[in-house]
Amino acid sequence: MMRQCRKKPIWRRAAILCIAAAALWSCMNIGAFAAKKPAKPAQVKNVKVTASGTSAHKIKWKKVKGASGYQIYCRDYSSKSTLYKKVKTVKGASKVSATIKNRKQGRAYAYVVRAYKKNAAGVSYGKFSSFAYGFILKKEQKTAAAAAKTSSAVAKTASTDSVLVNPTKKQKYQKIFGDASLSMRYPGGYYTSASKAAKNMKPITVKTWDFKKGKSGAKYTRTWTIKVHKNLATTVQRIFNEIYCSAEKFPIHELGGYEWRGGHSEHNTGTAIDINWTENYMINTATGAISAGKFWKPGKDPYSIPKDGVVARIFNKYGFSQGDWGSSKDYMHFSYFGT
Repeated sequence: MMRQCRKKPIWRRAAILCIAAAALWSCMNIGAFAAKKPAKPAQVKNVKVTASGTSAHKIKWKKVKGASGYQIYCRDYSSKSTLYKKVKTVKGASKVSATIKNRKQGRAYAYVVRAYKKNAAGVSYGKFSSFAYGFILKKEQKTAAAAAKTSSAVAKTASTDSVLVNPTKKQKYQKIFGDASLSMRYPGGYYTSASKAAKNMKPITVKTWDFKKGKSGAKYTRTWTIKVHKNLATTVQRIFNEIYCSAEKFPIHELGGYEWRGGHSEHNTGTAIDINWTENYMINTATGAISAGKFWKPGKDPYSIPKDGVVARIFNKYGFSQGDWGSSKDYMHFSYFGT
């Protein structure tokens, strides 16, 4: 007698399928929860920017261990935007340089770089690097005759020996370089070497106030010798004399002028002054990266320089401006060309 095969009831087969599906779903969830995004990579260091030809920048940085790649962001100081925009992604940790094309002559660019790590669960990003400047000198388009005419007209009101109050941009270039037609050139890149710059510098002696002890109480007179551009020597001495004679007696315990730094910096031309850099930091507010100093607390720390305080007002009167370029802040920095 043959045994007939009996099929399992439909409800039992459905139950088995549900159990199997639940087990599969559970395994998938366990795998999903087990996978984690990678740890954040270290901050990129030593970013350097150099001109590559007449329309590109070559950017280099130090390798970050374990990175999957890098992202490069840029801010064009000549545009109205104060934001950094991503201009390139470099895949692979071993590649630590990139070329950014379509750069315009005569414009100032700032770059920041960050590393990233990637796995199946996602991407993690490291902190942005400190920013590095890039610039390509602009070729002058004016004829020699036109340049001479412009220089002659401006020279009447901007001799190198005069102290100018609220000078125009052309007057500034005429005063420092003897040629107002350089108004579209970038001052930080004017001298091509430290030896050429040094020939145009002059040491000056100025007096400032400082606390005898700590950050309060009695003050005393300090004497400093710094170098500035020879055509700004009288102006800078006038500035510090007015600061010293003001009723506020603003304290200064750190002071610097000309310093050859290479790349883009008005310190290369002796047209920038740094004051109390510990308490007036240089920071990128978009990324939080601090390049120099520790903090800026005007009204709380006596060494911090308020934007509308006596120091800023006196510098502004003679054509200097405090470092404030959108998201890039350099509160210690006063420059003649605003860079």
